[in-house]
Amino acid sequence: MAARFVPLKKRGLQNMKFSMKAAMAFGLALVMATGVQAGTVAFDISGGTRNITSEATLGYEFTVNSATTVTDLGYFDLNNDGLAGPHTVGIWDSLGTLLTSTTLAAGTGTLLDGFRYKTLSIALTLTAGTFRIGATNGSFGLDGGYAQSTSVTNNTSLVTHGTSYVTFGSGLNRPTTTFGDGGAYFGPNMIVAPAAVPVPAALPLLLAGLGGLAFMGRRKKRHSA
Repeated sequence: MAARFVPLKKRGLQNMKFSMKAAMAFGLALVMATGVQAGTVAFDISGGTRNITSEATLGYEFTVNSATTVTDLGYFDLNNDGLAGPHTVGIWDSLGTLLTSTTLAAGTGTLLDGFRYKTLSIALTLTAGTFRIGATNGSFGLDGGYAQSTSVTNNTSLVTHGTSYVTFGSGLNRPTTTFGDGGAYFGPNMIVAPAAVPVPAALPLLLAGLGGLAFMGRRKKRHSA
């Protein structure tokens, strides 16, 4: 069978259309790949005892190992029966600046592994470094106080649990005093995910340019028909 002859002009147009489609498909895949992945509860706890304490902000230091997005903040629910009162949870940087906070109202929050969670209205992205999380325990041990001297499991390589801290008094305060026995205390928790990869600044221009070339190619094809 004789080979089908394709004019050079038409062959070039076909190649250009294929190249534009391939480039646009690549660009779309790149945009989709930059989305935030599903979140993971940062820490699990087990064992230990439950204690009632005076009014305080309980928390701990944690290390961010790679760029991380915090999507939800949570508070320990002693009996998994809903929170008896409101609890405010916050995150501070190493200089003591409050980066974000939210309040879980009484009886609310999504229950995951013993903690009630509330999604942040604006997710917090953290770069590698050391931070501190704290939560108000409520008036005189509301909700049973906190989990004391527990065993902690890091659920993700994004963050690592560190030393526990407390600051006594009302309201949300950065916890600054270490506990005497060095055990883990909860308190707060969080849901984290790998930070989204920024879309390259030139990508929208690239896609717009490819779209323009495709439009010009269609016009040229209509005029030459």
